[in-house]
Amino acid sequence: MEFFLGGGGRISVNVFVIISSWYLVDKTFTFKRILSTWVSTLIYSAIVGGYFAFTLGNFEIFAFHLLPISTNVIWFMRAYILMLLMTPVLNYLLEMPQLKKFLIILFAVFSIYKTLYPGNVLDIGDWEVFLFIYLITGYIKKNKQRYILKRKTFLFLFLLAYFTNILWYVYYYEIINILPFLTKFGYGRYMFNIYVNNIQCMLGGFALFGYFKTLHIGRSRLSNIISWFSDGTLGVYILLAMNSPEGYLWWIDLIKVRDWIYGDHLLPKIYLLIIILFVFTVCIDHVRAFAVNRLMKIKRVTGICSAFDRFYTTK
Repeated sequence: MEFFLGGGGRISVNVFVIISSWYLVDKTFTFKRILSTWVSTLIYSAIVGGYFAFTLGNFEIFAFHLLPISTNVIWFMRAYILMLLMTPVLNYLLEMPQLKKFLIILFAVFSIYKTLYPGNVLDIGDWEVFLFIYLITGYIKKNKQRYILKRKTFLFLFLLAYFTNILWYVYYYEIINILPFLTKFGYGRYMFNIYVNNIQCMLGGFALFGYFKTLHIGRSRLSNIISWFSDGTLGVYILLAMNSPEGYLWWIDLIKVRDWIYGDHLLPKIYLLIIILFVFTVCIDHVRAFAVNRLMKIKRVTGICSAFDRFYTTK
């Protein structure tokens, strides 16, 4: 079940980075954005850490969760905050005359090479991939007339990427029996569920983003509902991606997921659970957003952010 969530999870993280990059390309750097992201991460991390400290009687776990970025409790948030810090530099790089050739080279190394030879010794971190995604997104936005596809094409590419991830996991051993040499190149059962930079996750992320960009939903009740859900997705990414001390998703045992989805009709139950979790965590995140926004409006906090902005942008 974790794979069905994770199979789209890596794609969804890429979508999260793509959406952020799309809007940050045209925005002025502000430290308030980074601080609010860090505070939001700390709130969720402290809640989950407190839950495990109470249920397991181990308060070291709570201390560990009070440092969510340095301890990397949420695997992608350290890379995301680093990307936020680097936006002035990245926006400068977007003006490079040879940017297209530079991105092609990076794509060949970061995605194609990693997908075809996953066992290579090239160590590419999540933060490097996020910076790469930012540059690709910025380039597409500045040249978007060249990269507009039909809505059905975007949807087909996303479904192709998503179900390739799942089918690889389901039929992995059958494939390896036919092509045993793939294991020598590092092809594992979970390879498409681990790396955000494999071709499937990159393609799926940009295709899903492109699909929603082509919907052109006008101002209506439906658009307001979509906006409400999209405004609460930070909590979805953070809460559902956080692991327990044992290494699995923390909420799996909390809500007894394995008992609930046991038996027949497994796939419909999994997707129904995904929808329920999504709606629930979006509601929670709106409460978090209200509290953090109030905090960011405190005069002293605003003054600190403004001082950092002046220092950072003049260096």
